[in-house]
Amino acid sequence: MATPTSAAARRRETVRLDSAERVPWVANGIAAGLVGAGCFALFFLIVDVVLGRPLWTPHALGTALFLGETAPITAQPSPLMVLAYTAAHLTFYTSFALPAAFWVLARLPVTLGPGRGALVALALFAALEAVYLLLGRLFAPDLLGMLTWGRVAAGNALAACAMSAFLFWRREGGIARRGSR
Repeated sequence: MATPTSAAARRRETVRLDSAERVPWVANGIAAGLVGAGCFALFFLIVDVVLGRPLWTPHALGTALFLGETAPITAQPSPLMVLAYTAAHLTFYTSFALPAAFWVLARLPVTLGPGRGALVALALFAALEAVYLLLGRLFAPDLLGMLTWGRVAAGNALAACAMSAFLFWRREGGIARRGSR
C-alpha cells in the first residue's frame, strides 16, 4: 500500500508552532553552529598550514575585529587574538544556526519536501557570505583581498552544508533512531 504524500499528510507531520518550545531546537542550533564553525576553522587551519603560517587567519581576523588593524602576512599569531576571534567566530556561526534549527526542527513548511537540505544550506551560505562581506568592508577592507573571496566562500560553503546536514540528520532522529532501523 502506498504511503500518503499529499499536502495534508505532510501537514500532519509538521510540529505545531505553539509546540516549538518542546523541540530541542536551541541545543541543536548551538551544536549546528559549533559544527559549522569547526568546519570553517579546520578549513582555514589547513589553508594556513599549507601556506606556512598556522593560525594566521584567526589572528588576522581578530586583529581586524578587535583592534581595527590589518595584520601583516608576516605577523606572528597572537594567542589572545586567536582565542578572542574564536569566541566571536563561534557566536557568529551559532547566531546563523539557531534560526535554521528552528526552521528545520519545527518542520516549518519551507523545510519539507525534496531538496530542502540544499535550500537551507544555500540560505545559510548566502547569509554567511553577505555578513562576511559587509563586516569585511566595515572593519578591514584590506583583509578582504588578503584572504581572497574564493577561500572564504569555500569555507562558508563547507560550513553551511555541514550545518544543514547536521540539522536534517537531527530532525530525522540522528543517533536516537539509528539503532531502531
